[in-house]
Amino acid sequence: MRKFFEILRRFFSSVPGKGLSSCLLLLSSFFAVFSPAPAVSTYVSEGRMKGLLVLIIGAALSFIIGGLPAGAVYLFIILFSSVILSELLRTEMKLGKIIILSSFIVIGTYSLFFIVYSYISSMSIMDFLVSKVNTAITFMNANYPDVVKQTLVETGMSEKEFATSIAIRFPGVMVVVIVIFLFVNTMMTARYNEKIASFLKFDNLMSFKMPEYFVWVALIFGSVYLYSTTQYNTSSMVEMIGLFLFKWAMVMYFLYGLMIVYVITSLKLPEGFFRALLFSVIIVFAYIFVAGIGFFDTWFDIRKYFNKKGEEI
Repeated sequence: MRKFFEILRRFFSSVPGKGLSSCLLLLSSFFAVFSPAPAVSTYVSEGRMKGLLVLIIGAALSFIIGGLPAGAVYLFIILFSSVILSELLRTEMKLGKIIILSSFIVIGTYSLFFIVYSYISSMSIMDFLVSKVNTAITFMNANYPDVVKQTLVETGMSEKEFATSIAIRFPGVMVVVIVIFLFVNTMMTARYNEKIASFLKFDNLMSFKMPEYFVWVALIFGSVYLYSTTQYNTSSMVEMIGLFLFKWAMVMYFLYGLMIVYVITSLKLPEGFFRALLFSVIIVFAYIFVAGIGFFDTWFDIRKYFNKKGEEI
């Protein structure tokens, strides 16, 4: 039995085994967010060629096991984002720059793709998104009509208004998903990057500050979003862009706030189940609160009020 598990361990430590692991993580749905980790860790620790081979194997197995949809998702999301993230992790960039630049490249590429595709289809981006939402609503109406009716009753919207509302919010939601997706996989492979591993030491987390200039970026993006929700704006496209920019700034402050919450809980609570549970609950249920902590820390340096010794950080 021990020999069997040793063979199994060696297989999943090999390039084909890591490719299979990446594929299975994607197909599991719940753990799909970790799918790039085997490839990215190999790419950074063992070299570009082995990392690419893991991704190629993962893509091929996704097509074979999961069919065309799973293969396409692996090819256009997992493989692409893994290569971008891995190349940045191989540089001497700091954690913040890696997250910002990787999210900018990935989100920018996908945005450009949708712009070109909508242009070829002779549709505006908003019309393109609404058409896709309408396709999803049609599917839901055919299979779960009660769910659609109940949703429309609860929102007080017509089907057309509901489709437009979802289309406006979709890019902003995807920004949050992509940034957190890149952040999680960066953390999974942090030990292979000396600068990130050094940054994640507790003393550095205690003293790290978000660049002050980013406050102005967030305020400008927030102002655009607030304007887009007023009666002066009549364009749903402007509202979509405003929400898109605001969500991007907000998720950056959420990750910064998450770091602050981690420091505070580490200072005030002993390591164990209760601390892990509290930290998990805060992440899941207090997104806006955590983002607010990150934003206001620029002026109030919240961590110093929780320092055991009462010293300024």
